[in-house]
Amino acid sequence: MNVRLATPDDIIAFAGQELPEWCVEWVAYVAEHEGKPIAVGTIFWDKWGRVWGAFDNKEGVSPFLMHRLAKRTIAHLRSVGVEHLYAECSDSILGAEKWLRRLGFVRDGKSWRCDLSI
Repeated sequence: MNVRLATPDDIIAFAGQELPEWCVEWVAYVAEHEGKPIAVGTIFWDKWGRVWGAFDNKEGVSPFLMHRLAKRTIAHLRSVGVEHLYAECSDSILGAEKWLRRLGFVRDGKSWRCDLSI
């Protein structure tokens, strides 16, 4: 497996669409196996100033590896002054709600929010 910074083409190849119009800035990593994307982790900023995190995988990427990478990303966001990280809970990812809770997210209406200021 190879992990590298994602390009806009990687996002389209993985998700079948571009990021939404309300996404004003983003950074993502893509995990590849045999040259095809199998997982993408993205941090993006919306036009209202919120920071969002997203992860999706198509093949058996270790959930424990992804959890460690998410913890590192959250620690980095905290160190650069991000106060809240938002996420949606995907029905297509087995145990997504459990993993969000383990990462410190709580329900915030339809979304989930992780308070990075504490």
